[in-house]
Amino acid sequence: MVGFDTHQQTARLVNCSAQYARTRELVAELDQIILESKIGYVEGMDVLAARDLSFCAHFRQADRFDGQPFINQPLEVAITTAKKFCLAQPTILKAALLHAAVEHQPDRILRLLGGDFSPSGNMRGEALRLIGDRFGARVAQIVEMLTPQDFHDMAVTAQMRGDARSLAEIERQFNKEYFVGILKRDPEAFLIKLAELSVSACSLSVVSDGGARERVRAQFGPILLEVVERLKDIPSKGHALSCWKDSLRTELMWVYARDYSSPE
Repeated sequence: MVGFDTHQQTARLVNCSAQYARTRELVAELDQIILESKIGYVEGMDVLAARDLSFCAHFRQADRFDGQPFINQPLEVAITTAKKFCLAQPTILKAALLHAAVEHQPDRILRLLGGDFSPSGNMRGEALRLIGDRFGARVAQIVEMLTPQDFHDMAVTAQMRGDARSLAEIERQFNKEYFVGILKRDPEAFLIKLAELSVSACSLSVVSDGGARERVRAQFGPILLEVVERLKDIPSKGHALSCWKDSLRTELMWVYARDYSSPE
């Protein structure tokens, strides 16, 4: 369980600090989604428990590239998943709220959920086990799918085995393959990943730091094009993403044309 003292300290700062004004707006928006979805008291409280766990796990994490507290990102992804893709089921909301926790803060998850913490052990695997025990196997399955491997280490290994491309090129290739793999295996998880892409890639317009802008462009530009191309191949009927493909392609192509197509 999330430690009471940790949660109270986090809540106090979020409620009182001007830095978290946007966070408070997002919390209110998520609360409204939970109420309107009529998922029931027990499931609603479980979604809030996932939100609190996400808060406590990410609270001390460095701010995002757009200057916002990182804890805003899981909230935005959950809200985007619910509102844009009409996925307000408890399992999806919990997975969206926890989608980055194992990737960035597995040690915090272990501490907060009372797991077996060992720096030399498989922290990610233990964190996923704890999430499954607390929130269900399907939540853990989606979170695992949304937790990428260390593409930098994979790129270094590829170079050692003779790949002549730069590390950045190899990492981008692994990232594209990762996105495509989610699309093929699990449409619900892919929609959460698209929500994350929408939140992150569409934020470039508010990033002023030149170095940060270049990193964002390098990370998300190729992914936007790859997703647009892959969505084109989805049939118009009979696929879980059929009803979203055209609007998503239009939106992502517009974002790419606005922020990513021309060199700065």
